[in-house]
Amino acid sequence: MLWFFLLFSVVFLRVEAAVVQYNVETVDAAAVAALPADHWAQFNQDAFRDGNCSFVSLFDDAPYFEAINITSPFFSRDAVEWYVSSDGFLAPTPSPMCDFFCTEVALNTLFGNYQFGDTVYGGGGDWPMIGLYVVDLNPSAAQVSWSVRVLSVPGGKAGVDHVIVEYRDVPLTQTTSVNDTLTAQVEVWTNGTIVMRYKHTPTGVNASVGLVLSREERVVVDLVAHTGGVAGVRYEPVMDNCSSLVNESVCLGREGTCGWCAATKMCVATALANKSCPHISFRTQSPPLALDDDYYDVVVEQGAELVDVRALGGRELLNTSVQALRLEMGFDFPFYTVNQTSHVTNTTYLLSSGLISVFSASQECGPIWNMCPNGNYSFTIMPFVATEQWVSKTSVTYALLPERVQGDVLCKNVRCPLGLVIEVANTTAIASRVRSSNYQIYLDASGAVEFRYGLPVAARIPTGPVVDFFSFPSPFVGLFRHRVEDPATIAVPLSLVRTGTRIRFDPRGKCNDCGRNGVCDSVTYKCSCNDGFTGDFCEQCSVDHYGPRCLPCGACENKGFCDDGVNGTGSCVCPKQFSGRKCEVSCDEPFDCTGCNLRGGYCECGVCRCDTASGWGGPHCDVLLDPCRQYSFDGCEVCSNDTANKCTFCFDSMCYSALLNGGENEYTCSHTVPGEDASLCVPAVQKEMSQVDLDYIILFLLIVSAFVCSVLFVVFTRLGMRRYSLYDIHAAGASGGVPDHKPGRREREVVQAVFVQKNALKDKGRHVLGVPLKQISLQRLYESQRNAQSKRD
Repeated sequence: MLWFFLLFSVVFLRVEAAVVQYNVETVDAAAVAALPADHWAQFNQDAFRDGNCSFVSLFDDAPYFEAINITSPFFSRDAVEWYVSSDGFLAPTPSPMCDFFCTEVALNTLFGNYQFGDTVYGGGGDWPMIGLYVVDLNPSAAQVSWSVRVLSVPGGKAGVDHVIVEYRDVPLTQTTSVNDTLTAQVEVWTNGTIVMRYKHTPTGVNASVGLVLSREERVVVDLVAHTGGVAGVRYEPVMDNCSSLVNESVCLGREGTCGWCAATKMCVATALANKSCPHISFRTQSPPLALDDDYYDVVVEQGAELVDVRALGGRELLNTSVQALRLEMGFDFPFYTVNQTSHVTNTTYLLSSGLISVFSASQECGPIWNMCPNGNYSFTIMPFVATEQWVSKTSVTYALLPERVQGDVLCKNVRCPLGLVIEVANTTAIASRVRSSNYQIYLDASGAVEFRYGLPVAARIPTGPVVDFFSFPSPFVGLFRHRVEDPATIAVPLSLVRTGTRIRFDPRGKCNDCGRNGVCDSVTYKCSCNDGFTGDFCEQCSVDHYGPRCLPCGACENKGFCDDGVNGTGSCVCPKQFSGRKCEVSCDEPFDCTGCNLRGGYCECGVCRCDTASGWGGPHCDVLLDPCRQYSFDGCEVCSNDTANKCTFCFDSMCYSALLNGGENEYTCSHTVPGEDASLCVPAVQKEMSQVDLDYIILFLLIVSAFVCSVLFVVFTRLGMRRYSLYDIHAAGASGGVPDHKPGRREREVVQAVFVQKNALKDKGRHVLGVPLKQISLQRLYESQRNAQSKRD
């Protein structure tokens, strides 16, 4: 019996559990009067009187959220600390999404929305929360003092059984009516139960109510559907029963229900697998199946401290204003490879958004703030990729580590290779100054990678010792090879990342990178290429296949052949007298096809015929003609109305045709926005175009301006010369008139009086500037002397 008791104790040692789903119960306002006084939907009349005043009562938008000192499971997270905001919700982080009531006025600003909808992705809901009544509130303008209060009810193992937060007569920010106020309560229990109660809500306001953790994990309640009003909503959690199983074999015995996560050494419900475990680490049978593209072993642990980088000889990089740093590693670092020279580097690049771009200084994915919302990264190391930047208080410290005979905290082996440890501290989120990530990255010559995490908020904010990491858009953590959908990409769920988390990636050292066109065989450890590809690393096209996707060539006639290969066009290369898609057309006269883009069509006797189905057009078939791009500024509702072209609206505000998918003009989009998501379908605002042709008006104004400038130049030039009394004696002597004004000479010279007008010499005391003799020709000098002599005679 003793062994049975020990086994029972080991198997059920863990008591923490995540939430698989919530069962929702709603009570209408008309029904609450008939309920017993102790019913959960009855408004607690004593909570406000007995509760503690929250400092968020002093703000329209509180600079950070205040802890209410309770922990509970929430969706895939087994334990989160809760904080109260000034806008009708609780958050599992003290950091707001932005410094105001967040509203996504444009998708590419990456600010996000506090309010949310009920679609899979979109409609807002971009920040994790318990949404009691999410709307732009202003507690500081309430008629009652300290309008937000918190009541802790003692009990339970942690000393607190549940907490009630009440908003009392809190007005809307943009209202002048005293009736547009909120009086409501939210009650959070340590077992995960959540209760919301409503006594008075503003009229005509479409507030958000429900629970949100991520784009997939959300429960939304539509208050508008209840015409008589809602008195209360209860969310009862259905817990993950697998988490209590700490024995792997017992866990795997729950086939179809539970699976084992090797990275965390925990049993996880299959419904939560992709939210609680890196996909390469999750299995539902023993022994585990051999996986293709299994390049790394992953370990995730909690309770690990940051290492002292300065004690390891670290030095600080001061120039963080550039938002990207080139790092000399001091050793050859292999990434997703065993011995491919193209996948080894001794130089890498650290970007402010929280990633290392291993082989290039930037990512070609249309980044915003150094972040790609669609996840299209390539060859990146990603400790915590978010919309963050380096500021004056940010520090980046790194240390080059020598070979070590004995292992240390960063390397448990007896002998450790050359390594590099980087610490990034005090970053600042683009939308909120209080989000401030702190993390460390370790790399070594074996290809190992390790992440460690400190506090994710500014140091001045009071928090507990462990804080979960959150950001918008949803951050990426892990190792990316070819984009987020690549099977070899290792994405670590955000639910595993918090203060004290340690994530380790140790290379298996068996497979080279076979790219997106093949997989590493788990038995031979050689690349097994997809149809149409060949080569040691599946980097080439097989015969009669062309282009980057190695598409199959069409048939060619009249001894024509396909222009195949990775750089080929796929068109038929025809004998001189033939042309056409298949070389089926005989041309009577000579022709020239050099102007045709053969990737976008074919040549027929010198005329370019475009492949419009693939999105090509123009006289030379070199113009992209996606019929849906014209709707990009009109929002997703207008975009999705064009069903004939299968127009689809992407998260980055691009409307594109899904008919072009699989071709060269395919638009890459990781997250699409449904047309019914009204809050993300706001068309781009453009001013009305004037119907008046301004070309002639502009030309007339230019002519008038030129004339006025010329007149002013002449007038002011004459006035300036008169002002300084500058004479041109030579011009006066030649014409016999009044001297012209011109700039004076640098020095005076003596000249003969014959060359000075007599009128200018009447005033004997006046000094004049003469013309130097050396500037007068001899011919003119002799003529002047003869004229003077003839007058005397």
